[in-house]
Amino acid sequence: MRKIFEINNFETNVHVYRTKLIFGDAHHLIEKMKTDDAYFNHFYDDDKEEYINSIDKLSPLKTYEFISFPSSGGCWTPIYSSQAKDKNVDAFFIETAATEIDSTPANSKLKGSKEHLKLINEMIANSIPQKSVMPTDKPFGEADWNSGLELLIESGKILFMEANQEVKFTPKEKEYKIDYKQKTDKIFEELYNITWKPKFKFINFGTPEDSYTNDFHADYVSASEQAPRVSTHYLFKVFAKHKDFDWFNNYFWTYYFDGTRDEKTKKLCKDWVKDYIDSYGYVLGYYIANVKMLDD
Repeated sequence: MRKIFEINNFETNVHVYRTKLIFGDAHHLIEKMKTDDAYFNHFYDDDKEEYINSIDKLSPLKTYEFISFPSSGGCWTPIYSSQAKDKNVDAFFIETAATEIDSTPANSKLKGSKEHLKLINEMIANSIPQKSVMPTDKPFGEADWNSGLELLIESGKILFMEANQEVKFTPKEKEYKIDYKQKTDKIFEELYNITWKPKFKFINFGTPEDSYTNDFHADYVSASEQAPRVSTHYLFKVFAKHKDFDWFNNYFWTYYFDGTRDEKTKKLCKDWVKDYIDSYGYVLGYYIANVKMLDD
């Protein structure tokens, strides 16, 4: 029997400007950014004209230290988390459908509410098979298999960031530059403090919020108690509660658009939802959880 780490918090909307949102082991990503031309050498395959480790093309037979999400170019991705008080994060829910359907960082009153989180947890639990089955050799985006693609977060530290030479953020009143010649753990400490204990204001695209940055997110994850170089986290697809257009449309109007748009937007919302379903089906997002949720 698998028991999920229940999502209990809306964390942030992470914004990207031009490239893809990537997630992974912070030390692994920082080490890549310390090299020359990190974008083309580690994050984007110019020959294939595609991002490295794109989530829909991942092989369930491999283990990954970072992944790239579908959307890019001026979008915001809602990040939710499962975290006990005074503990590190056990799981994340990344709602990639919202990134495609809602092109603003606006939050409705019900986004992240107890009602919303309860529904998210229900959909996560329903999406994950109770018994593991062997992976197939089909790409993750095409396979019906959903028993948990393996991720390795060996450092216990993570980053959500735009694929780039360095972590992007814009201080409001002072120039601030991270020295990537420092030791990797020092660089992460700076990024963590900028995320959680900033000493300056920020410019965030598309929103007047300046007390924190929307451009990246750094955090610690809970220990998996696994041997070194063994997967520490699992990645799962999360599907809509009902694979039905009207339900999907109502979900986004209720938890994202309501109170932030006028009635005229309802028709546009339907168009955006239809376009999304045509491209991605009823995948709502992705759940990344510590392997401690494995079968007893």
